[in-house]
Amino acid sequence: MSSSTAKMRQGTNPDPAPCADCSWCASAMDMEDSDQEELEGPERDCDSQDELSAELALERRLGFRPQKRLSSLNHLPYSGGLDQEAADNLAKIKLNLATAVTENDRRGFQLYTRRLEIFLNNYLLFMSKEDHVLFVKLYLAMMQRSPTDYRNIGNCSKLVRLSAEEGSLCTLMARLAYENPGQIDWSTLPSGGVRSPACARSGCPSPYKKVAQPRSDVDAIPGLTSWVVGMLGGGTETQVYLDRLLEAVESYYYASNAGSWQDPLSRFLSHLCSVFVRRLNRERHKKASWFHYTAPGHELSDDDVTRFVKSVLPCALLGIYSWGHSHRATKCLRALAQLRPDLVITPIIESFHQSLESVTEPHRLTSTMNAVSAVLRTMTESGPRPEVVPLLQLVLPGIDPNDKLKTMCTFVLIDRLADMITFVDCSSEADNPELTELEQQACLQTAGMEDVVLQLLSRFLALLEPNSQEGNSRPDQQHKRGSQEETVLPTVLRTACFSILNKASPEIQRCAVLKLRDCMAGRILETRLSGKLAAVICCGAIMANPELGLRTLIPPVVQTILDLSEDVQHEEKLDQELLFNLLLLKEMVCSCGQYLLPYRPLLEQVLERGRHLACPEGAELTSELLLSVLTALLAVYITDHGGLKGRLADPQQRHLIVREWGKCTDMRSLEISWHVPTDEEVLWADSLVHQFVEPELDELELFMEDVSRLNNEQLLCRLKLLHHGLKGASYALPAVRDLPIDLLNIAVDMSPLTLDTGAAQLPSCAGLRARILSVMHRLTDTLTTQRPDDTKSLGKLCTIMETALFHFGVKRSENENEIKVMHTTHSSQGKDFGPKKYSSRTLAAWVQLQHNQRVVYGNTVPFCETFRMVIHDVFKLAINHYSYVRQVAQSVLFRCVSHCQQALLVLWPLLVEMLGKPDITHEQLKVRKAAPKTVTLH
Repeated sequence: MSSSTAKMRQGTNPDPAPCADCSWCASAMDMEDSDQEELEGPERDCDSQDELSAELALERRLGFRPQKRLSSLNHLPYSGGLDQEAADNLAKIKLNLATAVTENDRRGFQLYTRRLEIFLNNYLLFMSKEDHVLFVKLYLAMMQRSPTDYRNIGNCSKLVRLSAEEGSLCTLMARLAYENPGQIDWSTLPSGGVRSPACARSGCPSPYKKVAQPRSDVDAIPGLTSWVVGMLGGGTETQVYLDRLLEAVESYYYASNAGSWQDPLSRFLSHLCSVFVRRLNRERHKKASWFHYTAPGHELSDDDVTRFVKSVLPCALLGIYSWGHSHRATKCLRALAQLRPDLVITPIIESFHQSLESVTEPHRLTSTMNAVSAVLRTMTESGPRPEVVPLLQLVLPGIDPNDKLKTMCTFVLIDRLADMITFVDCSSEADNPELTELEQQACLQTAGMEDVVLQLLSRFLALLEPNSQEGNSRPDQQHKRGSQEETVLPTVLRTACFSILNKASPEIQRCAVLKLRDCMAGRILETRLSGKLAAVICCGAIMANPELGLRTLIPPVVQTILDLSEDVQHEEKLDQELLFNLLLLKEMVCSCGQYLLPYRPLLEQVLERGRHLACPEGAELTSELLLSVLTALLAVYITDHGGLKGRLADPQQRHLIVREWGKCTDMRSLEISWHVPTDEEVLWADSLVHQFVEPELDELELFMEDVSRLNNEQLLCRLKLLHHGLKGASYALPAVRDLPIDLLNIAVDMSPLTLDTGAAQLPSCAGLRARILSVMHRLTDTLTTQRPDDTKSLGKLCTIMETALFHFGVKRSENENEIKVMHTTHSSQGKDFGPKKYSSRTLAAWVQLQHNQRVVYGNTVPFCETFRMVIHDVFKLAINHYSYVRQVAQSVLFRCVSHCQQALLVLWPLLVEMLGKPDITHEQLKVRKAAPKTVTLH
């Protein structure tokens, strides 16, 4: 047993002396911050005696001093016991890793390596430096011992951080120059030493004597840009050579001069700006570190920054019109605007005005819109600017029902603009002596803010017109285009509407909601696209002010539904107005649960009338309404951030509202309000489950005794209602807890890590998941023998089993995608230079994702008899004759096997038995492809 393993088993800290094997570990702690660490905010010293005392008390309570504590955890509504929870989980991981090593338990080592990764995702480096060194020693020793047996070691790369070997001499020289500016005299290089390779690597053609066009090498561009930036400053001639280089290639950035060289040239410009800003930020705002050292006198001066910006700006302004590469030029302009806003913002605004006047080049307008969106934060963070408010009126024509791309770009611009300013009429405070001249000018410009908001809302509603579904694309692309609109456009429209009204004054919110009520009264829209867009607009307005929105919009919609739903239970085709109002109601209840309580009788009456409609679309909308109500009641989510609503409603602070423009904050100063289910909400949700979910299980049990009770359509509607009710209640339903089964004889503790999620518990539904799985088990046998051609019901069976076993309110794949989007948002809206601050909305979204991640990993289903039963049922459907049933079942089967390694041991005998049959069918052979070669352990 190694010393590090022994100390892990004992739970004690080793000698803090550094080790020879891990000398690189210290450098990992000083490297550039990751996206997550930047959103969390840099670690800072204690600013007061109270903070120092709190840290010392935490160290005494835990027995160690954590290296890094996620600031976002402090904002969770259940943050009180998370420190002790992290310490307990860390001790469990250390003990079981040591047990796995000493017992030579490969599967146990893989399991707790995966759990260590989960720990790092949820707590970051909430461990002592001594434990950090122990983990590094352990994994280095295991890689030397038997790399092939421990394939999951790479999962802990965030902890170990091994760097890859450098691929070329150019990359080594570039890193040397960038990490040590001024330490080496690069003036001995030929004048074209960097310029010539840069031109060659970009693949630019040469007209001299018909020289063959060189091949571009985009992999070398990061090294070249780092080398160039590393040589800048200290009075060198590098900037002169860079000016000549950019002048030589400027013509290749024109959109009309398209070719293979535009991709490497756009990459070169983007990397150049990013590396320059990173170096400047390191020299002026980062703590001193041995990892980066700039020689005295070689720091980048203000004059160096100005010359660099003037040199790069012309190419960046041309690059925004490039087809397919404009996003890199936009990123470049965002970085330059942070350095010299006075030089960058004005030409961008001028280009935007010019593109508005052009009617033959729509690409110019969308490109300049994206550029303006990139520099909005810089425009507003230094205080109100005269260009900001007119932008709202200028972008109104961009919402065009016949040009979806332009509409999307306009929504992005509006959303980011709404994130930076407030929609309040402050004109009455323009003569306040407390305000500066620019602030007084901004107050005067807000005189027409109500009209601007109502015009924007009118443009949103214009998308509902019938011609909004017409397009100029080819007929064979209509279905694909419609699918993209149905998924992307509603989300963007909801976000834009919410962003505007959430930062509007109560008076403007009231006018907007009344306009929506008048617009929706008596209106009939189809439910596929136009009706969905109308519904999400109402949803955005209600999310901004739930009390006002529900009070104004819910009663007329519910009354219309009740009037039209009398005596329609057996009609297979319902009135379009009824379907449209059901769609509206389904989206309207996606608000804070406590505001739905006054409408409980009305909502239950609608659910009772619509749950067994003969019309499939009406029944499905009713089941989705049940899902929305249960989600609003039981989910834990953020209702307000930044504390702005109170200031917007206070007339005495109206003259200070303009100072909120561009205001950003860090994670430590963030203000958040949460929705946590109250007892009244939990009791109502419990009543809804008893009233609308459990009766469906009773009916299914009667159906299995007499299959003539329900036809295929009725059975599918019952299953959909059951599925949506289960999905909505899953936030407050505990996991299936049968006695665990150990088929692997693992030496480690198989119980999951403890992750508190603040979830409520439905008082009388603890065994609902197990009952649903039991009914689905018997229903599978019934349908496969008596109704084998009912493919839709068989597919819904698989979905219900997956939801009952694995779903707890947050889907893992969706949460991971949202985290990727958040990192993209961080890179496009964050600030690369200066203190790492973000808008309160961005930080609140990150805290919500942290909570969602805890929900994903905090509810782990152990392998038990119920789990094994599900695998057998899903395997039976995975070899079904119908392809639709096979596809759905095989995806669920893969989820089961990926979740638990022991499930694979149950699956393999079934596969071997099936393959050994002489009369094996073609469909049965296909299921082999669904069996994964590797598994993800939890």
